[in-house]
Amino acid sequence: MSEPRLILDMPEAEYHAHPALSSTGAKTLIKDTPALFKYQILDGNRTDKKAFDVGHAIHAKVLGIGMGVVEIPEEVLSKSGSTGTDAARKFITDSRAQGLIPLKRAELEQVNASAEAVLAHKFAGPLFESDGISEATAFAHDDEFDIDLRARFDRISGNAMIDLKSAADASPRGFGKSVATYRYDIQQEFYREVHARATGERFERFFFVAVETSRLHSIGVGVYELDFEYELRAIRDVREAKTRYKHGLTTGEWPAYSNDVVTLEAPFWLRDYDMNETEYEQ
Repeated sequence: MSEPRLILDMPEAEYHAHPALSSTGAKTLIKDTPALFKYQILDGNRTDKKAFDVGHAIHAKVLGIGMGVVEIPEEVLSKSGSTGTDAARKFITDSRAQGLIPLKRAELEQVNASAEAVLAHKFAGPLFESDGISEATAFAHDDEFDIDLRARFDRISGNAMIDLKSAADASPRGFGKSVATYRYDIQQEFYREVHARATGERFERFFFVAVETSRLHSIGVGVYELDFEYELRAIRDVREAKTRYKHGLTTGEWPAYSNDVVTLEAPFWLRDYDMNETEYEQ
């Protein structure tokens, strides 16, 4: 990579093929193992799961950019409506080869309904419909670790970054669990840093827009920001991800788990359970 830069029209496949460290890679290094990172990211075994299709389609609908969508004809489906027939599998394979997302009619209806719910939301709608840029790609170099970084932003509007997430549950409680499980805080910090390194501008406002995909009617949409504790954890873990990434590049070592014996501590919930049982017996 020659210099930090912001690109507005990089094809998604080209972006994912780039070897620079991404937020997905950083999360894999922290949540999982360097061994899995090497297998999925460096060795090119990244796969798009069927479960992601609806989310990708909602992105394309709301952002107005991204992969196109095609309806799977009902005549190629089985009598029960599944895609297990040879004709359906061929249609899906051919569609993906053309860069299209194949969806059944019910899935398309959900995509349209979810996208419309986002755009109709009082706060979320203007974030996507006002002036801004979608699917911009940034590249930067970290001089301390001597590594390249990359990020692809859903939306930049005004003084904020916006990330659109499809979710089974977009409530504060439900999406809050998703943030912790999938470490969206790492993604937020990584995006902010890469954009700042590439352009000199660091966004302090970062909104997650969560939209439900588990129902067709009364779709919930939530807009969320992360608190200061999340930010502190993410700063620490992004740095740790860079450390593991640099170590792997330098040594060729991408470990899975420790080679030493590890002592497991009882979780807090189990300790509380034991205390309650003791009190009950008394």
